[in-house]
Amino acid sequence: MPSPRLVRSASLALLALLLVPSIAAAKLDNKTFKELKARYDNIFTAGGNAEEKTEIAKMLLSDEQGRSYKLLTDGLIRESEHWWKAHKKKDQVSGEYMKVVLDAGSKGGANLDQEKELKALEAKLKAAEDLAAEEEAALQAIVAVVLEGPSALRKNILKRAGAGAPWPTRAAALRIAVATMSEVDSKKYVGKTLPFDKDHRVRAAGLAALAEVEEGYEDFVIGRLGDKVWGLQLQALRIVEAKEMKVAVPHLINLLAVATPRVQAETGRLLQEFTGQNFDAYAEVWQKWWEDNKEEFASDPK
Repeated sequence: MPSPRLVRSASLALLALLLVPSIAAAKLDNKTFKELKARYDNIFTAGGNAEEKTEIAKMLLSDEQGRSYKLLTDGLIRESEHWWKAHKKKDQVSGEYMKVVLDAGSKGGANLDQEKELKALEAKLKAAEDLAAEEEAALQAIVAVVLEGPSALRKNILKRAGAGAPWPTRAAALRIAVATMSEVDSKKYVGKTLPFDKDHRVRAAGLAALAEVEEGYEDFVIGRLGDKVWGLQLQALRIVEAKEMKVAVPHLINLLAVATPRVQAETGRLLQEFTGQNFDAYAEVWQKWWEDNKEEFASDPK
């Protein structure tokens, strides 16, 4: 299976290509705005087209008008939906792949039919991961455009995601809040939304955004290791691995005791990678080892 680090690197590389220098501020005349809106309506209704979406977003930002700010916000919300569809597809295919791997492992190795199935699933998974990486990069690019705008634009997005707002709106707002956690209001928004939003799609969006920040993410990521949705547990595990969060070791051990076989397999592999120990997925053995060796690891996150 492709490494989470490689997938994330591909996503960041595409994002770097998309984040072209800002277009100088220039309000759009009515004709130009109508033409731009027609392009917007055509492009943002479907996934993909990351470069053109970014270009349109920057032109909307340059208009400095409420009409364009609304379209830009709506575009961010639509991209949250496109991202989720691609993310879900990737996890579905990954689940199919791991099911065959685990089944083959329980029988001492893959038979001929399973080897053929795994080969086909590897190609399918690569395509799904590439699409998810593209959609993630497109969404990050739109977020970056929004962040170039006035603070009132960001605050309006958070306000729009109030009680009763659809999940894509809440997911878009959480993305913006995570990207601006240095601001008190944003960090409060993340704290009250990521752990408690009832829709797992919103929590997944928050986790994806946390994967891209450089500080303040540890507690929030570790908290999702205990998410009630196993797919989000896996998503948190990927971030823990990508960011080499050895501080999460005791929390990974706790997860072993309650996880599904799929999550147990990934957690056990990650514990081996972080500690150099090989106790498979036996939580009690890991717990005993931890009691004897915990001084070597920081464990600040709760």
